[in-house]
Amino acid sequence: MRIAHALLVHHKPHQARKLIDSLEHPDVDIWVHIDKRADSPYFRECLQKENVYFIEDNVRVFWAGMSVVEAMLLCIRSIVRVSQRKYDYINFLSGQDYPLSTPYRFLSFLKQSSRGEFMGFRPVIEGTEDGYRCARYYFNDAGPFAKRILEKLSRVFLGERKFPFSYSLMRGTQWVCLTREACEYILDFSSKNRKFFDYFKYVQAPDEFYFHTILCNSPFRDKIVNRTLHFTNWSEGSKHPGVLSFQDIDVLQDGLFYFARKFDLDSTPDVFERINKRILFLETHGSIV
Repeated sequence: MRIAHALLVHHKPHQARKLIDSLEHPDVDIWVHIDKRADSPYFRECLQKENVYFIEDNVRVFWAGMSVVEAMLLCIRSIVRVSQRKYDYINFLSGQDYPLSTPYRFLSFLKQSSRGEFMGFRPVIEGTEDGYRCARYYFNDAGPFAKRILEKLSRVFLGERKFPFSYSLMRGTQWVCLTREACEYILDFSSKNRKFFDYFKYVQAPDEFYFHTILCNSPFRDKIVNRTLHFTNWSEGSKHPGVLSFQDIDVLQDGLFYFARKFDLDSTPDVFERINKRILFLETHGSIV
């Protein structure tokens, strides 16, 4: 079993380095996409290790834009098509994630998974928030000022749109863990269905719809485990996950999750050390899955 973590980062290189160090294992590599706006020799130097590879054709990434999907596809393409190594799984992480178990435990879990695809999902229903995020036009990759103008104009002159394909629209978390075969399918589908790709350019946070819609309407649908391996603290009504702190550590010990986000070492500088101690204690005493 060999896995590749696809790591998307745009700031806090020293925190991302702590994450990379926590993933150290002889059967694990880390492929890093640095937001082109943040890429620098200093950033790369902070993250450089023997098992770390950088996505060279990186893009500028804007929150909730199609550029997030493009960055993820670049990671998949580099890992599956460019790399000489045959990975079994690709697991997506952000620079503000941190593991809740040892790499050995995570690898053991994947070995026992019967090659399932770990991707939480739900159907998109018209008239709900998910439905509006697809039916209305969003221009997140245009930048904040142009975005506001374009979206106001689109509400007046363009109205709402229908999903023009026979597939069932699905939505879920961006942080998925997929087999190499599923990733190959995504690449092939994306290259052969440009109109499908273009539709999602104007969806709000298309990374939460694009991959899920493809796989849930594919031969892989029966292999999908409707489960996310990440714990995220979503406050009601918030567009962004809450920052985890010491008070959240007890919630994370039940073993249902293998990663959590998001963390901020600037506000809680010792949180990773506390998590490491908790992981060591729980796994030594056999209390974590």
